Amino acid sequence: IHYEACLEDGSKVDSSRDRALPLKYTVGQKEILLGLDVAVQKMTVGETAEITIPSFFAYGHAGCPPRIPADAVLIFRAELLNIT
Repeated sequence: IHYEACLEDGSKVDSSRDRALPLKYTVGQKEILLGLDVAVQKMTVGETAEITIPSFFAYGHAGCPPRIPADAVLIFRAELLNIT
């Protein structure tokens, strides 16, 4: 997948496109955030989606300092490039 992750205020916290490298992962193996993993499983190849992930399916109370505060809701814009 290619993705961009933002906080609710629109500030970008991560982007695979900034690295020019899609994210490759194995579904259901806890390699990515649970909320993103579940949402991507419902997508079809070539589809883009905006996915809102509540904090309890993201980083929860701990956050991921310094970029992601505690209890942050994340907004992902994801594109499913391929399934292998």
